[in-house]
Amino acid sequence: ASATTGLVALGGSGGGGGYAKARLISGFSGATVVVGASGTGGAAGVNNGGTGGTSSFAGTAVVAQGGAGGVGSPANTPPFIIQGSSGAGASTGNIEAKLGDWSTIGIAIASNGARSGSGGASEFGIGANGVTGGNGAGATATSTFGYGGGGTGGVALSGGTAFAGGTGGPGEVIVWEYS
Repeated sequence: ASATTGLVALGGSGGGGGYAKARLISGFSGATVVVGASGTGGAAGVNNGGTGGTSSFAGTAVVAQGGAGGVGSPANTPPFIIQGSSGAGASTGNIEAKLGDWSTIGIAIASNGARSGSGGASEFGIGANGVTGGNGAGATATSTFGYGGGGTGGVALSGGTAFAGGTGGPGEVIVWEYS
C-alpha cells in the first residue's frame, strides 16, 4: 500500500520451502520429477505474495512443499510490527521431512524508518535480506541465496508510493542413482 503522510506501509516476507529425503529401492522407473516454482511477490498495494510450488519425485513418494507467501498490509501509524509468514507445510520422505523456516518480523519504528523482515530459510537456501532504511521493493531470493528461500516484503515510508514484494527462490530436486 502507499503511505500517506505519517504512515508506513510494510509488507510481510515469505516463508522458506520444505525439505524431504528418501531412499527408494523400487517403483520409480519412469518417475516424474517436478521442481516447484518460485512463490511470486505480492503486487504493489495491499496484496499477498504467492505460495511457492511443490517439488516432488515419483508422484507422492518424495514431496517438499513451497513456503507461504508474505502478507500484504495497509499503511499504519508507527511503531508497529508485521508478522512473518510460515515456512512450508508437511513434506513427505521416508528418511527425513522438514518444514521450511518462518520469515522474520518486519518493524516500523517511525514514519521515516522501517525494515521488512528477512525471508524464511529452507534446507538449501537462505531467505532474502529485508528492505532497510527507506522506500523500496521487496528483495528476491535469487540463486545466490540457494534454493527455496523466501522473498521479502516492500516498504513505503511516509508519503511513499506502494512497492511490490520480492519473489521467493525456486525449488530443487536432487536424485542420486546407484546401480
